[in-house]
Amino acid sequence: MTEKKYYRTVYRIEVLSGEPLGCIDLTRLDYEISEGHCSGRFLDTSEEEVTAEHMEHLLLAQNSDPCFLLGEDWETKKELERVKFAFDTTGGRSVELAERIDALQADLEDEGPTNPPDDLERTCPSCGAHDLSWSGYAWCCRGEECGETYLNEEV
Repeated sequence: MTEKKYYRTVYRIEVLSGEPLGCIDLTRLDYEISEGHCSGRFLDTSEEEVTAEHMEHLLLAQNSDPCFLLGEDWETKKELERVKFAFDTTGGRSVELAERIDALQADLEDEGPTNPPDDLERTCPSCGAHDLSWSGYAWCCRGEECGETYLNEEV
């Protein structure tokens, strides 16, 4: 699997105004240039590729939650690192920490919905109908009076 790439882009903008603007947010800056009493233009742009760890620090510096850009597993991975560190520093004697490590690793290994094999005909064990649909985790019977749900190995 290819590692996801992250980028940091810095824009340098020149704003001409009749009075000092001070430190304003991007929304206000846009308004002042496009609708207000200021003139503005881009001077230059710099862009660099950054690691996920560096991106985490950049996002935290902007008071943003790293999970929105780095993915839902980011928080789980960080917690796993902390718990493994705690486990190692206690000499590996904590059953609770060992169980937490196992649970976090299981969360990260869960790949979510899978596609069913297309070459097999599925029959509902309850009503015998051949009208089953795959929900992503289980088979759902579309039989008129059935509506049962089955895991892949049950059908």
